[in-house]
Amino acid sequence: MFNLKKKEIATRSPLGTATVLEGETADYSPKVIKKSLKENKVAAIENVKVVNPVTGKKAVVTIERDGTPDSKLVMALADKKMNRDQKDNVLSLYLFERGKENASFLMDLMRYKGSHTKETQAFKSQVRFDFEMFVGLFTKHLDQVAKDIFKELEIIDYRAFLEGYVKYLKEAKEEGNMRDFGATEGFRWGITEATLAVLAVRNIEEADQLREAVKKVTENRMKDKGYGIYISKDGRSYSVIDDDVDEVVKKDRERINELNQHE
Repeated sequence: MFNLKKKEIATRSPLGTATVLEGETADYSPKVIKKSLKENKVAAIENVKVVNPVTGKKAVVTIERDGTPDSKLVMALADKKMNRDQKDNVLSLYLFERGKENASFLMDLMRYKGSHTKETQAFKSQVRFDFEMFVGLFTKHLDQVAKDIFKELEIIDYRAFLEGYVKYLKEAKEEGNMRDFGATEGFRWGITEATLAVLAVRNIEEADQLREAVKKVTENRMKDKGYGIYISKDGRSYSVIDDDVDEVVKKDRERINELNQHE
């Protein structure tokens, strides 16, 4: 369907000797395409009705077989409604039809790389959002269940109760249990009440650990993106999230004040 034309490729060897390689390549110019369409009695532009076999929705698809002339490229680049990827696609077709296969390939490669990067970032953001939302709802559930249990057991300051129980377990080691600890706090609990108290304590601890884990993940992500980077006088980088950044900034300020005084 397309004419073949001679194409000369000039290359240079490692020693600097010029070499010319000859080959044949297809001519995809708009002029040749138009002639081929006419010979084969095929319309340059055709509207085709298609039906989605899954959803059953109908749509009209425009098929353009007339290639990418200069006018189409100019219109695409000047069209404010077309996004960057669509414009790059037209430019890639334009280059390919004029025998610039390598440039067209690089253009497609940049398009796919950019699209992959955007999709990956969107996927990570969505996964992070879903993860943080789930953890937030789950920890809220754990806290609420624990508070309801403490309320029924007539424990008002549950944080103080939790700290006291942890301290009691460290001292009693394997011999400690909730019923004995409850007795030290003035509660006469049976197995049921002690079990509920243990469940409430465990819920509070798990909720705190989950929130701390999410906080660390968020801080590491912010560090990777360069959030709050501080470069010290000796050239080392710190983040505002780091614990020792305050001390580093303080020392740098003292050095600057000393230099200003000497001046």
